[in-house]
Amino acid sequence: SQVLVDDLKSLNTFVARFFSIVIEEE
Repeated sequence: SQVLVDDLKSLNTFVARFFSIVIEEE
């Protein structure tokens, strides 16, 4: 459903930000 797609997009954005922060910390 569209809700699932939106949730996946939100999760993908969160993960992308998380990893970008982790990479910058090193």
